[in-house]
Amino acid sequence: MPDTEPPSTDLHARIARLEGMLSPDGTLRCSGIVIMDAHGAPRIVASVSERGEAVLEWLDSGARKRVSVSADGDGSAGLMVFDARGAARIGVGSDRAGGAHVVCSDGARVPRVVVGTSASGAAAVTVSDGAGQVRVSAGTTADGRVAGDWKVEARGL
Repeated sequence: MPDTEPPSTDLHARIARLEGMLSPDGTLRCSGIVIMDAHGAPRIVASVSERGEAVLEWLDSGARKRVSVSADGDGSAGLMVFDARGAARIGVGSDRAGGAHVVCSDGARVPRVVVGTSASGAAAVTVSDGAGQVRVSAGTTADGRVAGDWKVEARGL
């Protein structure tokens, strides 16, 4: 025999609140959402901070952040790729002034290769050693002048 008791008013209130979050076209509107896998582990997190930064993160099965994409209210945006230990390894971004950059870091989080451009048209590439010391740099100014530097150490044979 089916249950004939009316649902609790608490359930009605919860359903009404959820329906209120849906727009007429059925779109859910909220400031954050977590999508979980079949085991209940968070895998995708989407949120908007109080200061207006929109963030979308992908997590591995151990809930470690592996990819993060963000767009800030100031016009900057970025993408970060993390290794299995949580170290940021690749960063791509643009700033509010119109510059753009790519940073590749080693497992110790030392930026090793950096490539960037400015809104004015200047561009640069640097390669650093494991201690973070720039060993090679090359660039162009907005007017096309070229600048470069490299450091070579003699190595014993």
